[in-house]
Amino acid sequence: MLDKFDVAASLFEIEADVVSALGPEVTLDVRITPTTPSVACCREGLRDAVIQFLANAREALPMGGAISLAAAARERGHATATLELRVVNNGPGMPYDMIRRASEPFFTTKTTGLGGLGLTIVSHFANEAGGSFRLESELGLGTRATCAGSLKRAA
Repeated sequence: MLDKFDVAASLFEIEADVVSALGPEVTLDVRITPTTPSVACCREGLRDAVIQFLANAREALPMGGAISLAAAARERGHATATLELRVVNNGPGMPYDMIRRASEPFFTTKTTGLGGLGLTIVSHFANEAGGSFRLESELGLGTRATCAGSLKRAA
């Protein structure tokens, strides 16, 4: 269901909900542009995507580190905007073959245990919003994940 809501307020709510789950060894920096518009999209879909984004970033930091979450609108006209969500971590990074497979269901970089649907959920949300999902990483420097979608402005 499409809800009309303030994206910035929603992201700050998510931050309050997840910051303790990230653990004391991980810092979270949320950056939202003041002009981020209210939009119409599936509020729970956005929430799930952001939580999965952050959970995956946390998994990349077994010894702790920093995660940033940024949200910005890119104008596309009076009725629509592209909302870009970006999560960056300063973990060890991933080689290209892992980046290529990272949004596959149940793919994992762990040596034991099962993978999940984390980045698959993010990719699905981006596709439903008429947008895209992109991963960039450099070994030793961390990973940047970007989800962008074309969203209707809330009236």
